[in-house]
Amino acid sequence: MTEPPPLDERVLHTIIAENEDWLIDRILHYAKRQGYTNYASTLREAWRQAVAGLSRPLLAALEKGGLDLELKPDEDYTKDPLTRFVIIEANLHRKRGVSLSMFLGFLKYVRQSYMDLVNRESLNPLSQHRVSLILNRVFDRIEIGLVTAWHVPDENDRMAELQHANRDITNEKNKYVTIFESLQFPVAILDDNHRIVTVNHAWANLFSGPSVPGADYYDETRANQQISWFSEEIQVVLNGDEREASFEKLVITATGNQHLSIKIKQMLDVSEKFSGSVIILEDVTQQKKTESALQETTIWLTETFNALEEAVFIATTSGRIVEINAAAEEIFGYPPAELKNGTTKKLHVDHEHFKEFTSRVRETLTKGEKATFEYMTKRKNGEVFPTMMNLFLLKKPDDTPLGIVCVLRDLSEEKRAEAANQKNERLQGALELAGAVCHEINQPLMAISGYAELTLMDCPQDYPHFDNLEKIISQVAKVGAITKRLMNVTRYETKPYLDQQIIDIEKASENFNGK
Repeated sequence: MTEPPPLDERVLHTIIAENEDWLIDRILHYAKRQGYTNYASTLREAWRQAVAGLSRPLLAALEKGGLDLELKPDEDYTKDPLTRFVIIEANLHRKRGVSLSMFLGFLKYVRQSYMDLVNRESLNPLSQHRVSLILNRVFDRIEIGLVTAWHVPDENDRMAELQHANRDITNEKNKYVTIFESLQFPVAILDDNHRIVTVNHAWANLFSGPSVPGADYYDETRANQQISWFSEEIQVVLNGDEREASFEKLVITATGNQHLSIKIKQMLDVSEKFSGSVIILEDVTQQKKTESALQETTIWLTETFNALEEAVFIATTSGRIVEINAAAEEIFGYPPAELKNGTTKKLHVDHEHFKEFTSRVRETLTKGEKATFEYMTKRKNGEVFPTMMNLFLLKKPDDTPLGIVCVLRDLSEEKRAEAANQKNERLQGALELAGAVCHEINQPLMAISGYAELTLMDCPQDYPHFDNLEKIISQVAKVGAITKRLMNVTRYETKPYLDQQIIDIEKASENFNGK
């Protein structure tokens, strides 16, 4: 069974492993203060990798435990895993013109940063001594290995090495200049005073007209200029707390006014060597025109949508309501917020009615792309009313279902008008029948009344049938009054008679006074 590392080694392992960011900041602090950042990377990630590369073998050794770091006279420190990363880095920097004294001097401040990290912890004196001793011995071994491995070339080797490094730097510069000039978007680099350091070919074309890439490679006429057309925005962004910002502006270019999307970002430079900013432009003129046309089209469609007299519901294939128009709100009494993102359940008579409707819709739409049928629905106030529904299935270009459109027409007025029309038709039929009946009855009534009156005129009052003749004449007069009222029927009024409804002549007559 492997023995755990001693307590002090575990403590140092935890301190280093959990404080990488602090170490980076501390090393950067010393590097900036002493001027070493002038010869190092400007990006924080590069510094993080350097700290990680230095800490990684140390953490592995601490995790394994049983460190013997004491210095021995016959030991080859160049082969020590703890020194390998530093020696590789030293060789790279030496080829770039960094001297041993410069590299070793910076390494002293790296050692100091690790020591500062330990000193900020509240360790007991014994642990503090042991941990500090481990760190010092690690850096002692690194420094001895570095000095041993450092190659001091003669003058000819030195010159050849510098020439090789210069060619590499020049090629690297040309590579990035080519990339910079090949960018599709216009790009400018500004200094601390917001003046142009350099611009790429796309930028030059935008503001100066067509040019040949690289034609002004040795020309600095484009540099040291201020960008007047958005200087205020630059001041606000770069003098504030934000490191980057985006906005749009109408700008005069070589080809006329253009809408530009402008992105400003401060340099990602932790060394503070390059504290300017980068500006990237994108022509969004056509996009603006498209957006304007789309907005106008949207207005037209929205106004048309809300001008429809029929209620329109747009829903997903799962039945979730996405949009309703103004007529739907007016007909059902629900504001859009109460219906959107929900189902149509509120609009149905009851739950069973909703389930039946859902099943019917699915069944209908699986057979085709539309369906039309009458259906009872319910308003917010609880009123149930008839509607005519037209369902349409929306599809994507590949024919997959997208959603459902339901166009619904309120049939309440139509149904009432239809009932009134049927009532009028019945009344007209009754009037026509009454007219025919009255015409047919009045002729014999007049004959009966005339013969009865003539007979009565020839009879004395003591005639046995004199009273009967008077009653005949009276009853005939009553029948005449009935036919007269029948001729004056103006509305359809009924009353029960046995097991059916018959016309109430008294109430249906225009002379009826309600008594």
